[in-house]
Amino acid sequence: MNLAGSLAVLAQSQPQHPALITGDTTIPYRDLDGLVRRTASWLASQGISRGDVIGVALDDTATHLVTILALAAL
Repeated sequence: MNLAGSLAVLAQSQPQHPALITGDTTIPYRDLDGLVRRTASWLASQGISRGDVIGVALDDTATHLVTILALAAL
């Protein structure tokens, strides 16, 4: 199981527990899993698939984490 798979398990078993805290924002596992799934779906719709090499430029830590997890989910 990869990191994205582990996140999905935590989203099922502990949906309301904090997964990401940044500044004044707390994102529970269920919401983080949803963000990761939607981002992975968008990346796939752009033609990105397993094994592709891509560049990613991000402006904040939360977006960075969601994107990394979404790439792992692909």
